Amino acid sequence: MIRKFGKLAIPLAILAFAVSIAGYLKATKPAVEPKSISERVWTVEAVPVEIASIRPQIKLFGEIVSGRTVDLRPQVSGKIVHASPNLIEGGIVRGGEVIVHIDPFDYDATLRQRKAELTEAKGRLKELEAERSGAVSLLKEDMAQLALRRKDAARRARLTGSGAGTVKSSDDAQLALSEAEQRHIEREKEIRSLRAAIEQQAAAIERLEVPVTIAERDREETRIVAPYDGFVFSVDTAEGKWLNVGDNIARLIDANRLEAKFHISRTQFRRLSAGGGYQLRPAKVIWRGRENETPYSAYIDRVGSEVDATTGGVNLYAKIETGGAETILRPGAFVEVFIDDAMFEGVARLPATAIYDESTVYVVKDGRLEERKIKVEARIGGDMLVSGALEPGDMVATTKLPEVSNGLRVEIQ
Repeated sequence: MIRKFGKLAIPLAILAFAVSIAGYLKATKPAVEPKSISERVWTVEAVPVEIASIRPQIKLFGEIVSGRTVDLRPQVSGKIVHASPNLIEGGIVRGGEVIVHIDPFDYDATLRQRKAELTEAKGRLKELEAERSGAVSLLKEDMAQLALRRKDAARRARLTGSGAGTVKSSDDAQLALSEAEQRHIEREKEIRSLRAAIEQQAAAIERLEVPVTIAERDREETRIVAPYDGFVFSVDTAEGKWLNVGDNIARLIDANRLEAKFHISRTQFRRLSAGGGYQLRPAKVIWRGRENETPYSAYIDRVGSEVDATTGGVNLYAKIETGGAETILRPGAFVEVFIDDAMFEGVARLPATAIYDESTVYVVKDGRLEERKIKVEARIGGDMLVSGALEPGDMVATTKLPEVSNGLRVEIQ
């Protein structure tokens, strides 16, 4: 019995000791006073609202292209006896400059021969006209003689009837009248024949004038002349080379017809079309990376023939005022293009970070955010033009907050 009680005494003592220790710790623990919860203040950046009428500039990227390029090809064949020293890759030629001169000997000879044939035909025409003129004069004489013969025959016939004349004299007078009438008929026939011959000769002359004109053109085509000031490329000939009709000589870019080709979105194009139209709208073209980055003046000349099926946008072409062959612009250069956008009345320009869901901004008022509804009118780079429930001087928060809400407490940085 005593042994059994001894086995229980040890655990009970340990339990009693543990309870006393726990009571002591509870009695001596420090008192914890409840701490009040404070509202978080978010630090934001803000910009004041300015309501104004704004005509922004659209910045686009494009490249320089040639608005007009001509292939220089001969219309006649022959050996090149002279080639311009500017007929090299990158050479600059002036309008009217002889680029290539083909040997004109054969064409000169052909032209002289054709002119000689034409001169001969014209001489024959003059001869026929002189014959006709003479025949017409003789016809007048024949008509006068015919009138006299008729009077004489009538007089002799009257005398024969009265017995004062003989039958023979009357017959002689009738014979002479018949001969005069025959000469008159033959003269008229001769005149008609000469008139027909003159018409035929005139047609022959007109026919001979055609080969003369062709020979003159071929003679002129031996000199291949630059049609305008331009830049030479794709050169494929030299002095002494034989050229056939249609062979490539070189290609020429019109120095006064350089254009900036650039892509514009459907929305921007719609605004340009509505705001006075895109045709002849002024533009500025800048070629970066050169010492003098003065913009080139330009104007929109036309719209591309196709719409981009992916974006719905179009290509526009702006004709640049280059100043002629002295310009350093060349096709292929990457450029920036600036165009005046449409005029937006009563809008504010805000950073894109100030706008939530394309329709909401938050104004800082009395240390808290106040929601305002807006409408985005246009995008300009990283900014947006908006209209809506905004007043001049409103401070719009521009810091993007992850948990933004109406009434959130903020502090402007």
